[in-house]
Amino acid sequence: MIKNDSEYNEAVKAIKDQWLNRRNRMPIYTCDADKNRIVHFGHGDLIVSTSECQTEVVITPSNEPGNIGDHTDQIGGMDTSKLVPGVRMVFDTPESCLVVIDALSKVAQYLMRRQKDKGSE
Repeated sequence: MIKNDSEYNEAVKAIKDQWLNRRNRMPIYTCDADKNRIVHFGHGDLIVSTSECQTEVVITPSNEPGNIGDHTDQIGGMDTSKLVPGVRMVFDTPESCLVVIDALSKVAQYLMRRQKDKGSE
C-alpha cells in the first residue's frame, strides 16, 4: 500500500514507464507496479465483441490490427475461453451493464472535450 507522496510519485513513474515499454507490445497486459490488468484502447489492435451467449463482452488482441471500429470475423464462432490473453465482461443484469456503459460514456465525453481542446490550440 502507498504510504506517502514520494511512494505515490514513484508508483506513478513506474506505471508510466511500464506503459511506455509495453504499449508497443500488447494492448492487454498486467502492470507490475500495482498488478492491475490493463486493456489499452485506441489503436485498432483489439477486438471487442459480444459472445455467442450474448451476456458477455469479449475483448481480445487482434491478429490483424486495423482501424478503430472496423468489423471483423476473426473470432466468429470461436469458443471464448480459447481467446487468450483476453478479458471477458460477464453481465447478469441489465443494470450491471448500464453502469459500465455510463462509465464509458463519461470517459468518451472527457476524451472528446480533450480532443476538441487540443484542436483549438
